[in-house]
Amino acid sequence: MKLEVKLGSRTYIVDVPDQWTSRESASVTIGERTVRVRWDLTSGTATVVEPAPSATQPTVERNLRIRSATSATFPGESETSIKAEFNTGTRTTSFGASVARHFPGQAARGGTKSKKGMTVRSQITGKVLRVLVKVGDQVKASDPLVIIEAMKMENKITAAQSGGIASVSVKEGTMVSVGDELLRFKDPEGTATESSS
Repeated sequence: MKLEVKLGSRTYIVDVPDQWTSRESASVTIGERTVRVRWDLTSGTATVVEPAPSATQPTVERNLRIRSATSATFPGESETSIKAEFNTGTRTTSFGASVARHFPGQAARGGTKSKKGMTVRSQITGKVLRVLVKVGDQVKASDPLVIIEAMKMENKITAAQSGGIASVSVKEGTMVSVGDELLRFKDPEGTATESSS
């Protein structure tokens, strides 16, 4: 099964088994890179085994312990927002991602594509510092849309594709969480879309 996993501004095509059996090793492909993953569903530990860089070097094995994980699917949309925290033994890392099934020939998402156009959602929790677009604006791929402050850092949310802005759901000063809607693009036919509440 192929999935599109969006982490920040990057989208990865990840090939995973259709069914996962606890404690059995399975092959996972991320782009051009393949690793073996053994997932213990009882303990929440994943062991990732990377192939040796050369014949004279050993394989690299990493243990990840999942400390917490939550997911949410929004009505009418095909992607799931995931927030997780894991421990690598020396440090704890948190991340947020959007995951959806990938179908060959489909362009990479960058947001949620549906009949209502693309929804841009926050991948982090923070405060909206600036909204750089308004309804009716035309933007190009990689144009900045919103700036969110999180942990005293400014995070620029950029457009994954060109298009017109149909609705803006936040304003300066708004507090947002992972998965909150920031704005919507017009659908491919150019008609405005209504923001879901």
